[in-house]
Amino acid sequence: MSAHIIAVASQKGGVAKTTSSINVSVALAELNRKLKIAVVDLDPQGHVAASFSYNKSAFKKTIYDVLIGDVKMRKIGVRTKYGIDIFPSNTELANLDVDITNNPEVFPNPLHVLHKALDDIRDMYDIIFIDCPPSLTLATKNALTASNEVIIPIKCEHLSVDGLVDLLKTINDVQKEANPNLKIKGVVATMMSSRGHLNGVVLQETKVYCEKLGIHVFLNTVRNSVRIASAVGEGIPAIHFDRRNDAVQDYIRLTKEVFKLE
Repeated sequence: MSAHIIAVASQKGGVAKTTSSINVSVALAELNRKLKIAVVDLDPQGHVAASFSYNKSAFKKTIYDVLIGDVKMRKIGVRTKYGIDIFPSNTELANLDVDITNNPEVFPNPLHVLHKALDDIRDMYDIIFIDCPPSLTLATKNALTASNEVIIPIKCEHLSVDGLVDLLKTINDVQKEANPNLKIKGVVATMMSSRGHLNGVVLQETKVYCEKLGIHVFLNTVRNSVRIASAVGEGIPAIHFDRRNDAVQDYIRLTKEVFKLE
C-alpha cells in the first residue's frame, strides 16, 4: 500500500478549507470503512485538532517537529473515534519558512521536506489529506510537491476567484519545479447562500474560466450553515453532529462525487 495524497488548498482564508478536509475525510471513512485515512494539518492555526476536540497546545510534538527533523511522522499521529487519524499542528509551524530557508545545509531541497517526511507513513494509509495554510507559503508548496492531486475550495465571491488565479500559478510553478505529476482533482464551491445572487454569477464565471483551462468544477456545492460552525465549536465533525443538515448532506454528496462512489 502506498497512500494517495490529496492537498486541500486555497490561497484565501475563510473558504471552508479545513471544514472540507475534515468532513470529506470523515464522510469517506464512513462510506468505505475499509479505507485507512489520515489528515495532515499544515496550517499553523491547528484547527484540524480542534475539529476533533483536541487542544492543539497539548501536543508535545507536532508536524513542525517532524519537518525540522526532530521526530518521525508516525510518532505524532492521533487516532480519532471517527475512523481517521490526524497529524496535528500548532502556531510553531509559522516558523517553518524561516527555519528552512535559513538552513540550506540542513534542507538542500526545501520543496521536498514534507514529501520525505511522509515516507514514514505512506504504507499505513490508503488516502492522506493535507490541509494547507491559507497562503502561498513554503508549507503550501511542500504540500503540493508531496501530493498526487489537489482539491481547491472557493467561496463564490470575486476576491476568492482572484485567489484561485494566484493558486493556479503556484500549482503550475510546483509542477515545473518539483512535481510534474501533480493533478488538479477539481474546484468546489463552498459556503453557498441560497439567497445570494452573486454566488450563482461568480460560480458560473468560475466554471467558464476553469473550462478554458481544462479544470473540473465539481457539480455538488456546499451550502453555508451555522450548524457546520457549531460542529467545529463542539469539536465534532459535522457529519456526526447533525447528519440531516443540508450542508452536511452536501458534503456527503460531494464526497461521493469526488471519489466516484454510489
